[in-house]
Amino acid sequence: MNKLKRGFKFFIAGAVLTLIATGCGAAADGAAGTVSGDQGQPREEVAVETVAADVSINLLEDGTVQAVYRLENKGTDVVEYNFSNGMKVDYVVMDETEEIVYQYSKDAFATAALEDLVLNPGEVFEEVLLIDVLEVGRDYTVEFFLNLQEKPGKASIGIGLEQSASNERTGIFVGLIDGNSVEIEWNSEKEAYQLSDEAKEQVKGMEDGSLVSFIFTKGNGAERNTIERFEVIDSSDHEGSIILEKSVLELGDPLVKKAEELRENRNASVLEGVSAFDVFRLYMYVQAGEDFGTLYQFYPTGSMDVSEEQYVKEGRHDVNTENTRAFMKKLNEVREFEVEVKENGEAQVNFRFADDEETIYSFGLVKEANTWFVRPLPLQ
Repeated sequence: MNKLKRGFKFFIAGAVLTLIATGCGAAADGAAGTVSGDQGQPREEVAVETVAADVSINLLEDGTVQAVYRLENKGTDVVEYNFSNGMKVDYVVMDETEEIVYQYSKDAFATAALEDLVLNPGEVFEEVLLIDVLEVGRDYTVEFFLNLQEKPGKASIGIGLEQSASNERTGIFVGLIDGNSVEIEWNSEKEAYQLSDEAKEQVKGMEDGSLVSFIFTKGNGAERNTIERFEVIDSSDHEGSIILEKSVLELGDPLVKKAEELRENRNASVLEGVSAFDVFRLYMYVQAGEDFGTLYQFYPTGSMDVSEEQYVKEGRHDVNTENTRAFMKKLNEVREFEVEVKENGEAQVNFRFADDEETIYSFGLVKEANTWFVRPLPLQ
């Protein structure tokens, strides 16, 4: 298998802000655990050094900071926490003067049900939290901890956001709303934008469903963001690294419609003009849905050694179904892919699973005319 390239050339969603972090991922103070508890009160403490907390952060395109809080039991005893509601992790945001300007638990909804967290030796608890209260141009310290009275499991990180010189995004051109505005899908959601005079001219020859990169300015108040200009991307020949914010199995409306058309028409012409990577996404989406009759349409005509009927029968075999579901569960967690497009009309989508970083999987495609098809036995 080919070695996965590093150094990303392409992002599905380009960051608008620059993230500055200090102390990122550094282990924090130990967390006192309990054998059991009542309303969040510890009964018996475990040695303070046995449980360690840390946090890592990532900037999403809309300016939201995604924080991943991790708590690891490094001891030899089982550690248990008892919570009085459904919120296990809380955090506070402090400004430059160390004054608390926001606390997550005072704003977020949590169920009233009692919940326990049990960590066996070596086990890790992980929770993803989103922080959308930070202002550009200011420095903050964000402190995370378990939602208990004693606030065990503390981990702190410094965060600063800087405005970049321009706001740039890459997404799918859904279509015109009217002569002055369009709808773009990015990060698996649709958003309406106003158009500058230059952008109005550009959209006249733009096809719905095309991949576009665009520069925009933020609107004030109730005003929409304004696209200043477009740069249409020929995604069918795209080569490089792709990082997704969500699962590769979560398709936006344009690709979902492609899957539905292929299911209804049973005609590979639906795939004409679709990029190699998006054909890969469609194939995995259909396979995850265990629609093997539609999956058969992804292969070049005459390339399969078995009939569609036999292919469907084999796909629904208990062992194959179990293997497919296990594979999709792992694929659902993958966010980084490498696309290699070759001059001979072949392409590969490379990726690796989180639990096996040594093994690189290569998914093969072949191009006929203006359509990417999936090679028989595509996964190597």
